This record gives sequence, C-alpha cells and structure tokens, in this order.
Amino acid sequence: MEKLLEMAKKVADQAEVYSLEETADTIRYENAALKDIESKRQSGISLRVIRDGKLGFAYTKNLLNREEFLQNALDSLKGGVEAFFDFPKTVAAPRVESFDPSMKI
Repeated sequence: MEKLLEMAKKVADQAEVYSLEETADTIRYENAALKDIESKRQSGISLRVIRDGKLGFAYTKNLLNREEFLQNALDSLKGGVEAFFDFPKTVAAPRVESFDPSMKI
C-alpha cells in the first residue's frame, strides 16, 4: 500500500489508499439441529486522488498491477468531479495501553 501511495503522490496533488479485509463466519441452527455453516471473506483496495481540484477514484479486489490501478484512478479524473475537500493529514496516533499486566491470571 505504501508503494502505491508513493507512486500516486508523484502524479497527484493528494492521494489516499483505503484497504479493507474482513471475514465473517455464520452458523445457523433450526430446532436445535445444525442447518447451515457459511464463511465469507471480503477484501478490496481503493485509491482516491486529487489533481487540479478534480477527484479520481479506482477500486480493485486484487492488486496485480499498481501502475494500471493508478492509471485507472488518473483516467477517472476526466469525469471532472470537483473535489471541494482535502484528504485528512496523516498524523501519528498516540499509543493506547489496553492491557494491564496486573490483571493477568
């Protein structure tokens, strides 16, 4: 993702990469008997770019070619969608301590 973002920054004023990966497992019972087991896995990557006040976008489920993916986002700039916003600035988030060793059994 970082390599894709670096590539996009070279040809756009602003760039944003969003990645999603989720898994869902469902087990269904009917009258106390197993009826169905289902497992789903979904993933995808989206790229938004802003250049000259216009918004470009591309989405894929399988990033095989970064250059082509970036070109798709740049090609969508031809649609002329105005970007009346800026992407959020990247800032280091403070570390949150969510484990208390004194609670260990």
